[in-house]
Amino acid sequence: MKKLVTSILAATMLFGSLTPAMAAEEKEPVELVFCNWGDGTEQKMFEYVFDLFEKENPGVTVKYLYIPYSEYLTKLNTMAASDTMPDMGQMQTENVLLWAENGMYADVSDLFESGAITPRLSSHYYADVDGKFSVANYIGETDVLFYDKDYCESCGVTVPTRIEDAWTWDEFLDACVKLTKDVNGKHPGEDGFDPENIDVYAIADMDADIMAHSNGGGFFSEDGKEIWMDKPETIEAVQAVADLMNVYHVAPTPTSRDAIGGGNYPLMTGKVAMHVGGQFCMLWYADYIKSGEINLGTGVLPKFKKVTNKVWGNPVVVFANSKHPEEAKALMQFFYDNKNLIDCINMGLWMPTEESYYSDEAALKTWIEDSGIRSEEFYGVVEMAQTGYIAVENLISNSVELSSLYNGLLDQVWLGEKSAEDVIKNEIMPVLQPVFDEYWAAH
Repeated sequence: MKKLVTSILAATMLFGSLTPAMAAEEKEPVELVFCNWGDGTEQKMFEYVFDLFEKENPGVTVKYLYIPYSEYLTKLNTMAASDTMPDMGQMQTENVLLWAENGMYADVSDLFESGAITPRLSSHYYADVDGKFSVANYIGETDVLFYDKDYCESCGVTVPTRIEDAWTWDEFLDACVKLTKDVNGKHPGEDGFDPENIDVYAIADMDADIMAHSNGGGFFSEDGKEIWMDKPETIEAVQAVADLMNVYHVAPTPTSRDAIGGGNYPLMTGKVAMHVGGQFCMLWYADYIKSGEINLGTGVLPKFKKVTNKVWGNPVVVFANSKHPEEAKALMQFFYDNKNLIDCINMGLWMPTEESYYSDEAALKTWIEDSGIRSEEFYGVVEMAQTGYIAVENLISNSVELSSLYNGLLDQVWLGEKSAEDVIKNEIMPVLQPVFDEYWAAH
């Protein structure tokens, strides 16, 4: 990630006004190459959208270039170096701004400024780069407190599903104790409880950064211009998340979590009662919901001082060397019209980013109640998405480099080897602050 993206020569391109359907004039057939990652289900979703676009735009076909997520940036760098880039594609959030700074995208700001692409929720826009790059996520995500309704009810626990009812951290801890049991059915704090042989954990995958923001801190400030990791509020929240594992034994350590497995649907293992995961987990739970194998609940996150959540997503971009910029921009606009994606949104992987899909009651209903997998409880998730803070990846271009400086060191906290205060103040900040300061000095 520290390597500069290979520069390419971007020809000046003049774009006409666009509509999702191209003018029905005589043109040579056009093939657009669109790159993306994802499993088999995700690939089918993109192909479905391509089919819709091709029906509205005769003479334009879309070739899907699949690249595994772990190889995505390496592959794109290689293609950039050999001038074989695709026309467009979905971009990894954490690399969007880095590539923008290296001139890798066509200027599509006119689509946003003209209203051809309708307004998004404010948290889905990226920082402007030299006035030449302006984009937002076409689909969105936020974190959800997924829970097994039947198990939670059997333990006498009611999970809050609206912001006004959110657990305080102490209330959350009380619920976690009730939901956690060892192989003998004993709960933390009971005589004979065996923390080495836990049958069901209450919670998995709690996000420390979100909890820090809830406490008035966060790893970074909400404008991305300050490090807040060493704030007392952040340290308190990070330690509280670690204590779930090492003091209260209601959450698995990283090693235990790997052993549980379950990927994006750990509730199906029967080893956790609740987990925090991206809304996209709905896609993997969908079949189990429809078959009745799980009574899935979607709750709101607990709070320290206020309920908050992180909001993120992905943009579609047109690459600067596209040989068909007009058609590529038309496909981009097509993706940003969420009504063209509604069937895919209702499969569970995506959330809309258009403001109207949150403010208009009828539009909101089309992806909550009409989805067949999201229950009435999901309106609490919608509330969190509307008030969530913008991901730092949308604000600074070296977020991957920065996270590499602290993620590994935080493992000592999660494993109970050192305190959050010790690791953050004495190990993380001395290496993080200079790199962060250097970045903003150059920007």
